[in-house]
Amino acid sequence: MSLFRYLRLTIALSPNEVAVRIGRQTAATDGTGCLIREVVGESRATLWQPGLDALADLLRECPRAASRANLILSNRFLRMVAIPWAGVQRAAASEALTRACFESHYGEMRGWMSRDDVGEFGAPRLAFALEEALLAALKELFQVAGLRCGRLEPYFVTAWNTWRRKMAAKNALFVI
Repeated sequence: MSLFRYLRLTIALSPNEVAVRIGRQTAATDGTGCLIREVVGESRATLWQPGLDALADLLRECPRAASRANLILSNRFLRMVAIPWAGVQRAAASEALTRACFESHYGEMRGWMSRDDVGEFGAPRLAFALEEALLAALKELFQVAGLRCGRLEPYFVTAWNTWRRKMAAKNALFVI
């Protein structure tokens, strides 16, 4: 059995740099390394296009061992809101509430798709929005590279999941 099927890529995409880590499905570094590329150039149309160009270059340098990649997106590519508890049961009503919260904070949300956390009963929940054009460009880039997108996660969520257990029993403030 080949060990390559257990390898995965973890990609971190930000406006300033792109990192691709080649590694096993454990959190520990397994020695396969990380490729980092500074993002050069500007796009007047989108904040994320230069980063995608740098990512395309990095993916051409990566070994073809992995078939799946997890993607961590910079908070600068996303919009985030806290959705207040409303006791909404139906999906359509929940989506309408989420869109209304985004639009009250950011204005028109045409061309953006949102996803929210289920949240705890009676508590607010987090929602993130991503430009549909960015998602389409990522899908195309992954298809050209022969990759499937595993998990797409905002940097905030990655950082929170890394630190929340360490902060659980302490008085702490989580800041990014």
